Amino acid sequence: MRNIQFGSAQADPNETYKSIYTALQKIIKIYSHYGFTVTHILGDGQFEKMDTSKIWAGVTLNIVTNNEHVPEVEHYISTIKEDAIGIQLSTIQEVPK
Repeated sequence: MRNIQFGSAQADPNETYKSIYTALQKIIKIYSHYGFTVTHILGDGQFEKMDTSKIWAGVTLNIVTNNEHVPEVEHYISTIKEDAIGIQLSTIQEVPK
């Protein structure tokens, strides 16, 4: 199992290849700015036809086949969702009667 240290997300309403390339480049620039080196991007079938040379030099794009999901990414997403729900529930205050 790969050890995912950081994750990023960006809203992309139209999900065209051009917008996905732009989003990936933006995220990689942010990581680079803070001294991190992105070496791998894990993706599902949505990334299948992408040209890795257009993303960033030295970045490997690992793709699973259609109708599959990257287990590490799915686990990461579920952990974030659980944490967000926990934070939200911990901030709910009872209304005095």
